[in-house]
Amino acid sequence: MYVTAVTFRILDSKFILSSAGTSFESAGRLCNSAKKLLEREREHYQKLLNHKSGTTCRELDSAAAAATPDSDTLENAPSLEEVCKAIGKLRNGRAAGLDDISPELLKCAKKQISFALHTMFAKVWITGKVPADWRDAIIVSLYKGKGSKSNCATYRPISLLSVPGKVFAHVILGRL
Repeated sequence: MYVTAVTFRILDSKFILSSAGTSFESAGRLCNSAKKLLEREREHYQKLLNHKSGTTCRELDSAAAAATPDSDTLENAPSLEEVCKAIGKLRNGRAAGLDDISPELLKCAKKQISFALHTMFAKVWITGKVPADWRDAIIVSLYKGKGSKSNCATYRPISLLSVPGKVFAHVILGRL
């Protein structure tokens, strides 16, 4: 999997002030500005997340080519009921993605928003074109609690994804 777009957001201005100058550049020098720190994190995560796909397996490729479509899998666009059910599966207290839409917002306006999402999902289903905000993520670094705070490897990344994109994923997973 290749990361096509990565957005770094500083969630707390204190993080910038206290972290500037605490992470090592790839050359071994300390980063002395917030801009260099963000550049170092971007470089670290691109190296960590962008890797070549595994080798191909002829047996799996031939089995996939010979497979017949599953008659239980629905090919129709998602129904309004599926969208409402998927919205209900969202967990509260989760961060929003690039679009700043939180799970609580969708749940509180479930009746009204489900119609709009249903229309959007049907269009995505027919065209096969997924909005860019659903594919992109905000990567936030969380300190693991051990090791040097100046080493990028002692932080773990979390990806903040679009909540409407998660709803669409729930709809698809519900069909599998």
